[in-house]
Amino acid sequence: MGDTRIDGPTPTTYSGCDEESGLCGEVKKPEPEISKPPTLVSNVDENWFPPMSADSKPSHLAQVAKNMSAPKPATDGELRATYEKMGDAELEKEVNSLGKRLSDGTKYPGADLDTRKFHAAEAVAKSRADAARPPPTQVEEGWRDRKQEVALKTDGPVKYGEFSAQLGLSHTGIQGTARHEHDEWHFGHGVDFTADDSVLTAGADIGHHNNDGSWGVHAGGGAAVGSWEGTVSKREVGSFTFGASAGASEQVSLGLKKDGKTIEACGKVDAGVVTIGVCVPFWRM
Repeated sequence: MGDTRIDGPTPTTYSGCDEESGLCGEVKKPEPEISKPPTLVSNVDENWFPPMSADSKPSHLAQVAKNMSAPKPATDGELRATYEKMGDAELEKEVNSLGKRLSDGTKYPGADLDTRKFHAAEAVAKSRADAARPPPTQVEEGWRDRKQEVALKTDGPVKYGEFSAQLGLSHTGIQGTARHEHDEWHFGHGVDFTADDSVLTAGADIGHHNNDGSWGVHAGGGAAVGSWEGTVSKREVGSFTFGASAGASEQVSLGLKKDGKTIEACGKVDAGVVTIGVCVPFWRM
């Protein structure tokens, strides 16, 4: 038989013996080698990368960082506190300097801060001028109580030859004392004690402003060779008054008074030789 050849991918076979190699039978013809593309050889380091251009910081972030690093401007209160520490001459110089700088209306860096400084310095200077100015004289309108008090001699809490007279809607009366002493003691926690002693007293009065501090009604009169009266009181709790005198006098008073946040009802009776008075709270605000 002759050789059989098939074109294409099927291998070509043939029979017979190969005289050169001594092999007999079907022999598979080797397939042609497929050429591979050449491998590119590079001397470049595998860890090398092309350089990257630097990423510049955005302009707005740079401005934010600049603002954060800049010192915080002083507040209006801090500016006023600074100018309050200055003397009058230094403060006047600062006001004139800032006013001259801002007078032409030119906008320059720091103009807003200088404007705030000018207003703060001007306010401090004005407050000092107002404090130094004497208060305006108030013109009396309508009826006011007329009161006159004189003493021949005053020695601390003691008055000699004391005379008082008052004419008005709240109190009308007249009183004279050869010697009058008034003392006060404050023990803390709102506890107080007052004492009055008089020698050779005479007088009479009527009105609605009572001598215990209450407002209501009172009337009385008399004379005594000597008298003593003491009052112990505690704030917003009340008070108690006790007195004694050698003479002939009669007086009674009733009224209300405000002590802190408490309204107190007060009553007092002078029955000649004994005086008793009390103020008790009856309503808290």
